[in-house]
Amino acid sequence: MSFVSLSFLVFLPVVVAVRWALRDRRLRNAWLVLASAVFYGWAVPWLPLLLGVSVVLDYAVARGMGRWPDRRGALLALSVAGNLGMLGVFKYADLFGEAVAAAAGGAGHPTEPWRAGLLLPAGISFFTFQSMSYTIDVHRGRLKPRESLLDVATFVCLFPQLVAGPIERARDLLPQVEADGRFSSGRLRSGAALALWGATQKVVVADTLALYVDRAFSMEGASPALLWAATVAFAVQILADFSGYTDIARGTARMLGFDLRENFDAPYAARSLGDFWRRWHASFTSWMHDYVYTPLRGAGGPTRAAAAAALTLVLAGLWHGGSARFAAWGAWFAVALLAWRAIAGALPARLRRHRLAPAVTIPLTQSIVLVGMLIFRAPTLAFAAGVLQRPPWTAAPGHAALALTVLGVAAWGGGLLAVGGALRRRAAFDGGGAGRALLRGALVGAGLWAVATFARDTARDFLYFAF
Repeated sequence: MSFVSLSFLVFLPVVVAVRWALRDRRLRNAWLVLASAVFYGWAVPWLPLLLGVSVVLDYAVARGMGRWPDRRGALLALSVAGNLGMLGVFKYADLFGEAVAAAAGGAGHPTEPWRAGLLLPAGISFFTFQSMSYTIDVHRGRLKPRESLLDVATFVCLFPQLVAGPIERARDLLPQVEADGRFSSGRLRSGAALALWGATQKVVVADTLALYVDRAFSMEGASPALLWAATVAFAVQILADFSGYTDIARGTARMLGFDLRENFDAPYAARSLGDFWRRWHASFTSWMHDYVYTPLRGAGGPTRAAAAAALTLVLAGLWHGGSARFAAWGAWFAVALLAWRAIAGALPARLRRHRLAPAVTIPLTQSIVLVGMLIFRAPTLAFAAGVLQRPPWTAAPGHAALALTVLGVAAWGGGLLAVGGALRRRAAFDGGGAGRALLRGALVGAGLWAVATFARDTARDFLYFAF
């Protein structure tokens, strides 16, 4: 079920109303698990079975760690193998078939790649990572294994963040699941306003820009100038799309009594690549840092830290999908990050801290990010390489005007995100006097009008449903 659909507009009020009408916490959580199963299995009814596998596996593993502490390592391996195995079957089976065919061809035995043709369950990369965070933290002694299967199921399956995050940690969300919670009209109102802002980002900005981006990347003979303009538009599109999903998720969860973490913090204002990754998809970045980078680095020195950072970024690329394009995307950021650190380390501290330094570092950071966006959005790695090999200002007849048009639409979208975000924060949907209440009403009215006006019959899925 999509957040931006009529079915969700009916589904959500029912779920919220019943959730707060129930007095017993266990009944509330049972209701949320049932609602999450309906939400996830709306289009494909068997998908909730995958959630059940992750829940039961990691619940049993964590309980086993509490009962047999000396076997924690083996039990954690079972959790990781089960979750990553499920992820690998659905997401990387075809990549494995292609690799086998390539190896056979290299050995002189050409063969057609084997393809499993399996449906990729929406958000499988998100809920498997979230579920694994529970067993990893229990293994590390940072969390006690829970006795209630229902509470663990609610933590893993909670529908607002189920399909595209934020990826929540058990130590943050489980205590909220286990708390009784009290109804708050202010939180209900602010949650609805946040969800509306998320829908505005998605429907008004992301889906509008997608029309221009998709057209440019599918044009035969599109020149570099047009494709770079489309890449700029895609950078705005993917931020509006993903940040929009996150804000709907956070707003919906707030209406249900849960606080989810921020996932985006003005990433295109980042002053370095490290700063960018702290601002972009922060829940995934921190997950990779804590559960992949930190173990890989260990107690090693700078060389091992650099190797761990590079491998983590490549794995982050492959997390998006089993293709050379995503691996190259991760490798590009790995090389750029290591080069950035080396150059920054060689510069005098007074230059790095100079008040004019952001005038250089912000454009440089976003230029590197933009190359990554091209690799990410291009249909193939060869396509992206072809664009990168030609001067970006190269334009076929008529394409310069098209590029300027696309850039204009991108500027409109980016400006709307900036202004809308600033107004939402200023409105502070709780408290204030009559003036603040008037501003809140005007913003809500404008958001409802914009979503209704820009809504299309052919609604697009959120981009990260594919991951």
